[in-house]
Amino acid sequence: MLSLGMESLELGDTLLLLVTLIVMIFLIGKYAYGPVNKILEDRRKTINDDLDSAQNMRKSAEKLVNQRQKEIDASHDEVSAIIAKAKKDAEKQRIKIIEQAHQDAAAVEERSKNDLSQQKAQMMGQVKDNLVDISTEMAEQILQDQVDQEKQKQSIDDFLKKLEANK
Repeated sequence: MLSLGMESLELGDTLLLLVTLIVMIFLIGKYAYGPVNKILEDRRKTINDDLDSAQNMRKSAEKLVNQRQKEIDASHDEVSAIIAKAKKDAEKQRIKIIEQAHQDAAAVEERSKNDLSQQKAQMMGQVKDNLVDISTEMAEQILQDQVDQEKQKQSIDDFLKKLEANK
């Protein structure tokens, strides 16, 4: 007899338990291990597929992020080019406006010079006319007064006063 602590078992009971245990292990191994193992294998495949899918999605997201960044960089470059072109166009326009202003100023200056020349010529003509009139009047006075020195002096003084008055 075997003794296990306080209870004692007989050899037959022990062998029966041992055979029953071996049969149970065999039956569990044959009928339960396969389906459980299949379930675990399916679960492992699902997890691996999910991981692969997540990895692929991550790569796709990274590609999309890189593509969007390239598009943003390209749009920044395009905006910079547009701004540079606008500045260049504005500078051309500014130069064109300045040149036009200089041309307009030169034309105004030329017209002013022509107007001044015409006014000067007109005034000179008026001065000549006035001198002729005054000279004629003086000659008439001299002839009327008959070459008297006193009267001649008076005539010259009058003539000079008229000249000063006409200035």
